[in-house]
Amino acid sequence: FLEGYDWPGNLRELENEIVRMLIFSQDTILGPELISRHILQAAPGETRPDQPVDTVLTATGTLKERVEQIEMRILRETLTRLKWNKSRAAAELGLSRVGLRAKIERYAIAEPGRAHHSEED
Repeated sequence: FLEGYDWPGNLRELENEIVRMLIFSQDTILGPELISRHILQAAPGETRPDQPVDTVLTATGTLKERVEQIEMRILRETLTRLKWNKSRAAAELGLSRVGLRAKIERYAIAEPGRAHHSEED
């Protein structure tokens, strides 16, 4: 569901949707029944209401901590998929390169096989 949606608002729209889902959730696992109708209707492909969303949260922590956990995962997955090209990752996530770099530092996300991140990409 979430991967099939275009996310015209980029990271901010995704973050808002996840926060909304967390607010309405009674559990630590977010299910498709919590996804906004407009996202379900716009997402292509076959979907089933019983199909789990690939977003599992820890049972503890504040809303802010849970959102940060999701944000960190999105950053890691995006950077990995784009082979740590920070310019492309920032553009895809709707961030400036400086903003992306700040989030990488904030969450201490390290590029595999490197002691520190290069600035040339």
